[in-house]
Amino acid sequence: MAELLDIVDENDVVIGQKSRDDVYEKGLMHRTVQVLVINEAGELIVQWRSAHKKKNPRVFMASVGETVQAGESYEDAAVRGLKEELGATDVELKPLGLIKIRNTDSPRNSMAFIADYSGEVTGWEEEAEVLDYWDADEAEYVLQRFPYLLADSFRESLTKLFEKLEQESRVSEGEQ
Repeated sequence: MAELLDIVDENDVVIGQKSRDDVYEKGLMHRTVQVLVINEAGELIVQWRSAHKKKNPRVFMASVGETVQAGESYEDAAVRGLKEELGATDVELKPLGLIKIRNTDSPRNSMAFIADYSGEVTGWEEEAEVLDYWDADEAEYVLQRFPYLLADSFRESLTKLFEKLEQESRVSEGEQ
């Protein structure tokens, strides 16, 4: 049976369901999640996406990227993705916010999350050719200098992460 996805409108309200193939072939708006996983060394786990993937081959992706299935919540999709792509369970998700990607081939609403995880990482080989670990300076450097090497949803998730960190820094400085 074909995997069904929720079709959503501009306000992220479900307006129907279609197969994954129909969604991608027709460029219908749907939902995805991005999880930025930080390990105990403070490094971001990053995937170099496999060349055989239909969507976003050979670009850097978030630690976990999942398409939300019909009837599934953003958080449930993120938990499923963490287990499938990294072998990670019992991980606390912290929402970064909703990202609206409006490109012509795959318009979507993507919920970005941050998660701390320092356990063993397994299962990523299905999605990626290489798993890498970036500190904040490396991530910011790639974002600023080589944005075309980042999948659009990952680029937007990283931007949200750095905005959040800057805001937290300003709040912290104001408290001192």
